[in-house]
Amino acid sequence: MDDLILSALQQALHVSVKDDMLPLPGSKLWNGHIVPNRMKGCQLDIKKSSFKKLSAFLKQQKAAGLITCKEDKHS
Repeated sequence: MDDLILSALQQALHVSVKDDMLPLPGSKLWNGHIVPNRMKGCQLDIKKSSFKKLSAFLKQQKAAGLITCKEDKHS
């Protein structure tokens, strides 16, 4: 599941996320970009991945240098 989610994120960043859309809430990134860019015929479930939560996935991708993000303290 982790590889599928990462692949969908990479595809989303390459294809659908544009600079003028940023900053983008994590939930909008997931629902509006990552899920629609998953491989055809597969389902993505963050809870079935090793991350368990979207925030953990985003933090790991930040540490890997794939994205930049910060936690919204007002939500």
